[in-house]
Amino acid sequence: MRRGVRATILAGACVPGLLGVAHAAPPDNPARALARAEPGDVVTLGARTYLLNRPLEVPRGVTLEGAKSGRTILRINTKKIANFAYDFAVRPRGKAVDVTVKDLTIDGGLRAGESLPENTGGGLKSGDRWTITNVTFTNINYFKVWLYEISGATVRGNTFTADPGVRGRNDNIGGGRSARLLIDDNTFTASSTGSAIDLLRSRRIRIQDNTLNGTPDAERSMFLEGVTDSVVSGNTIRHGAVTAKSDRGYSAYGDLTNPANIRITGNRISDSPEAGIAVVYASAKRGQSAGGANVVSGNTITGSGRDAIVMLHCAPTTLAPDRIARNTISDAFTVAEYWSTGCGIVGPSAIAVTGGFGTVVRANTVTDTRRGLVAAVWFGANGVKVQQADGTESGTITSPGLPAAHYVR
Repeated sequence: MRRGVRATILAGACVPGLLGVAHAAPPDNPARALARAEPGDVVTLGARTYLLNRPLEVPRGVTLEGAKSGRTILRINTKKIANFAYDFAVRPRGKAVDVTVKDLTIDGGLRAGESLPENTGGGLKSGDRWTITNVTFTNINYFKVWLYEISGATVRGNTFTADPGVRGRNDNIGGGRSARLLIDDNTFTASSTGSAIDLLRSRRIRIQDNTLNGTPDAERSMFLEGVTDSVVSGNTIRHGAVTAKSDRGYSAYGDLTNPANIRITGNRISDSPEAGIAVVYASAKRGQSAGGANVVSGNTITGSGRDAIVMLHCAPTTLAPDRIARNTISDAFTVAEYWSTGCGIVGPSAIAVTGGFGTVVRANTVTDTRRGLVAAVWFGANGVKVQQADGTESGTITSPGLPAAHYVR
């Protein structure tokens, strides 16, 4: 066995290794090249399309690289789609860690007007400390990148897209019960189906500098459900939103977790169908984490369908005050007047807080060119018997004649 040696294995060629010859697999069988790879090896695939009849399994410590995204293509053979049930084109071998996958395209084989069985044909399943970079994920039926029960993975500089008319299922980046993830500088096109990012019951997640491009009928959003101790920063989102919410929909599988210690900062969000940024709390009859200490700051939100920023509480659920500060908001409430939040009725405003203890709203700038808002900030909710908002507002800069705050008592 080679130890401490970095060898390169090229598909379709024989390459002299430092300790002999590393014989590559036939060009149509990258699985054979991976089967002989050892930690520290680089398996390089040439510029061609490789048709996959089964998932490719990457061993521990191996780099799988292509010639370039768009030139090296790993395509699922949809005639063999049964081999990809709840599975992916690329996945760990066992619990392989410290893997890099880069510079190639993963194509799910789905075509316009076609459909594949549900929960089949995913893109890539990550393991601990994986790096996925410069990969294009396209025409995929199942999750494009799956991050579940792992730690230390990086998803950076990838593109998520689909051909016109392709209708895959599930999200682009999904998973949960993970920690220390970095999702950085990825591009989600309007043609990519499903939420851009949807992570459940995870912590210490950093989502930064991604570009989410949507359309009025295909929004690109990110959801953090039961996530704590995380950062969402520097993202550019069109026709989409950032939502940090409880994992109430999954409470049958354990105690409910509300969002806590999440910083949503420095994002640029335009034309959201509803709220641009939402923090949503819930309660449960059994065990729950109260949440709180979330910060929404320094974001620029333009043209949201409802309030640009909402913090929704249907019951006493926060232990530590939230903070909404130094955001720049223009022309909120473009498609609604009053709306039912599920925690009562909220009027036209840029920021709405329906409950919580000691929420601080400070130094935001609100511009309303259409003269449609009741106030820049709306505290509380009409027509519902829940805790009323207990917060403070100061230093808001508004359009002439627009009140800074409206309280429901």
